[in-house]
Amino acid sequence: MDHLLRYKWLRLAYLCVALIIVNILVIHFFDINVSRVFRWVSTFIFLAFFFHHEGYTYKMAFLIMLLFLIRDGCIINYENEFFRTASFFVTNAAYFLLILLNAYKTKLISYNPIIVVFALVMIGLNGFNLYYLSDVIIAGLDNTIQFYLFFLQGMLLIILGLVAFTYNDRFDGNTSLQFLYFSFCLILCDLSGLAAYFFKWKIAYYPERIFYLMSLAMFLNFAFNNQVSERESPLFMKK
Repeated sequence: MDHLLRYKWLRLAYLCVALIIVNILVIHFFDINVSRVFRWVSTFIFLAFFFHHEGYTYKMAFLIMLLFLIRDGCIINYENEFFRTASFFVTNAAYFLLILLNAYKTKLISYNPIIVVFALVMIGLNGFNLYYLSDVIIAGLDNTIQFYLFFLQGMLLIILGLVAFTYNDRFDGNTSLQFLYFSFCLILCDLSGLAAYFFKWKIAYYPERIFYLMSLAMFLNFAFNNQVSERESPLFMKK
């Protein structure tokens, strides 16, 4: 079974590296519209890879990947108000499901109240930053609903990071560590995307795409481990 996991991860790693190279070349030589199409194609390839190995057996992970694919489809027409709003809704739905995926295993409130306080502080800082940067962000959005969805996306991402941290802190093994890596890459992807789109730092499109593809690879590896290798139980809990 361990050999099977290593085989899947090796193929997944090769696929991730190949897609990163292709996407970097596309970002460099083509305009943003072509780049967005290749982003969608890359997500589709990851989803097809996951379906080939797991089918529908891990329904939650498959649904999350499907939401990422739909979101990336909306991003192709991101300048259209409907598709931009839809992309925020779908992104928030995916982040919410990612939180639910492992939240019950962390027992966040009973496990460590300090982390809950830290989460509230981080959410407050996120709100302050959005308020401070509201003029820049609103200028890149179409309506107030999108701004609130953008704010919600930031909060969900912070909560996801906290869930990933406590999940890895509470369980031994590769599964929880992969989820932590995935969450870290996803956060860096969103921060790079913020810098690239709203602050017009074109160079940030490169790390945004790299971290996004890495996050998908890490998520699939987490799903493979979670399904085959490490069924979390008290035996895997840290004392």
